[in-house]
Amino acid sequence: MKGQTLIEILLAFALLGIVMTGIVVSVISGLSNANFAKTQTQASQYAQEGIELLQGIRDSDYNSFRNFSGNYCLGGGATTLGAPSNCSYVNVGNFVRSVNIEQSACAPNVARATLTVAWSDGKCNSGAYCHKSQLISCLSTVNPIDLSSFSNSYSNAAAGPTPTTAAGPTPTTAAGPTSPPGATTIGLSISPNPATTSDAIIFTATVTGSGCTPTGAVYFYWDNQTSAYTAGSLGNSNPSYATAYYPGNAIGVGTHSVYAHYAPSNSACPAADSRVTNLFVN
Repeated sequence: MKGQTLIEILLAFALLGIVMTGIVVSVISGLSNANFAKTQTQASQYAQEGIELLQGIRDSDYNSFRNFSGNYCLGGGATTLGAPSNCSYVNVGNFVRSVNIEQSACAPNVARATLTVAWSDGKCNSGAYCHKSQLISCLSTVNPIDLSSFSNSYSNAAAGPTPTTAAGPTPTTAAGPTSPPGATTIGLSISPNPATTSDAIIFTATVTGSGCTPTGAVYFYWDNQTSAYTAGSLGNSNPSYATAYYPGNAIGVGTHSVYAHYAPSNSACPAADSRVTNLFVN
């Protein structure tokens, strides 16, 4: 009987040991997961902060920003990007923050920025940053304030002037067309529509003359004629086309009333306005 009691006691201790081991393992695993989740959240915050820093760098100098391409380190409070680097050292908190920039990867004149925040813990090999959090954003490289920085190479009118917000005559009306029937007509197309703030929106005007060849310039207007964009000079063809790109984030979210105005360089084809087209930006 005494021997049987001793065996029962040993078995009880063995079972207790197994249970305690399971509890300890469970607690350690839970703490590890909680700590990882906390670190991952912090990394995501650093990634969002990096996008904001990058927007500030872009806003301070659009011309320089268009020259960035490849991988760069992005430390805390950065106001510019240095030389291209794979960035393998801690530069913000306990993290390695870097950015990869691809010009015109989202759309023409809209760069793709991939923010990566990497960190290391006991699960990583020595010296390796095996965990990472990424955030991808599309950034327009066109200065919405100074449109003279925008390249006119995307216009079908090769001889067109540099884009400007101040050029062009005041349109006579938004209801168009206002020219005599059959003399000059102008059509307007917008793509994409609906669009997003990360899109480079394409405005295309088709000017057709009746008994004349339309020459001159085309201007695009939206929102009560307060903004204008020069498409450039028309070619010597009938119909003649003018195309311009404009960043969606500069136009802004909402529904916008857009029309095109044809300003002739001679009296052969009278001035004309297109009909109003609604542009939806999400």
